[in-house]
Amino acid sequence: WSLAPHWPGEDVIQLLATLSGGLFIWAATAFKFIQAFNPPTRLKQLLAAGEIIHNDLDQLYSMALEHAGDWTNATFSFSALSLVACVILSREPLTAETMTSIICYGQEELGMPVLEFLGSVLHWGPGVPLSTLHASFSDYITDPNRSGTKPWFIDINLHSEFLATRCFQVLAHKLRFNICNIETSHVLNSDVPDLAERVGTHIPESLKYVSQYWAHHLHATATSPAPIVLDGLKTFASQHFLYWLEVLSLLGHVSGAHEAVEIAQTYAQGKDQALEALLHEGIKFIAGFAPAISQSMPHLYISALAMVPHKSVIRQHYGKNWHYRMQFEGASAENWSNLLKLFPGHRDSITSVAFSHDSSRVVSGSRDFTVHIWDSKTGTVVAGPFEGHS
Repeated sequence: WSLAPHWPGEDVIQLLATLSGGLFIWAATAFKFIQAFNPPTRLKQLLAAGEIIHNDLDQLYSMALEHAGDWTNATFSFSALSLVACVILSREPLTAETMTSIICYGQEELGMPVLEFLGSVLHWGPGVPLSTLHASFSDYITDPNRSGTKPWFIDINLHSEFLATRCFQVLAHKLRFNICNIETSHVLNSDVPDLAERVGTHIPESLKYVSQYWAHHLHATATSPAPIVLDGLKTFASQHFLYWLEVLSLLGHVSGAHEAVEIAQTYAQGKDQALEALLHEGIKFIAGFAPAISQSMPHLYISALAMVPHKSVIRQHYGKNWHYRMQFEGASAENWSNLLKLFPGHRDSITSVAFSHDSSRVVSGSRDFTVHIWDSKTGTVVAGPFEGHS
């Protein structure tokens, strides 16, 4: 836009400063609102609102969103709500490209143009993670008492369900066997010389995100699940569970798998008995084989899956696709071991063990004169070793 020199003038600037009531975020939002489209017209709209928006962020946010686009248009409304909800609910900052590939999967072209209209309430740019200008915007748009009657209201439960569903869709479409084309099972992940380059090439940012955080979005949904979410979880557990663990192994995030599947099992309780049983075995599988899977992705298939009890639900779902070079006999081949997890770290026998009050931590003392504090779910050391124990 072509603007006159010194536009809009000192008097108008002073008036805007007065309207801001000294709130920097009000001034910043007003500036972005004016700048976003036809500054002279936007400035007139802002000044015409006058006392209505004086020192009132809710009114300013409402005005900015009202002029962002046609909220009666289904395509605009869906894209805008999905993008804003993802910015607010995502577990880590995401670029526009990554975000649209998750929430607009298969229709990414719908998301990017809408971002141009949301510039007065969102901060973004090419390759820059999206964010809100201020935490007060998230508070406003998710509070039913403040924006519940507006078309841009974000229902956290509904949009968490939407994000969980999108996560399962991305997992279903992008996970595959040997995703990074590792040629041999004879080396550890750490010994694959170009593993970082392979991960960057074959595991897109959207898949990295949903692999790590799908369970967090599932956890944020209501206890009464939407059928589409439960269906997505069923497909994931019965078809993509091993491929998901493969990606976590390559990313170095296997430690988060146990909690994720526990969240999923809790979600499925009382709703689908077969799914609950499969997820229960998934927890056992992770507990038993996480250390090996963390170190060597191929051994997820050639060792861990081969050692799963013959009659297990996991073997029924996944074993038919694999020819096992190793065969196991005896009780361990028929039933899951009662041993839940090994915590490697001490160099001598253990003399004392205690749990924290919430059972999330285990502290152990050993004849090696050290004390370790462990995460009880993952078996990772969270503090220590502390030396000098006797």
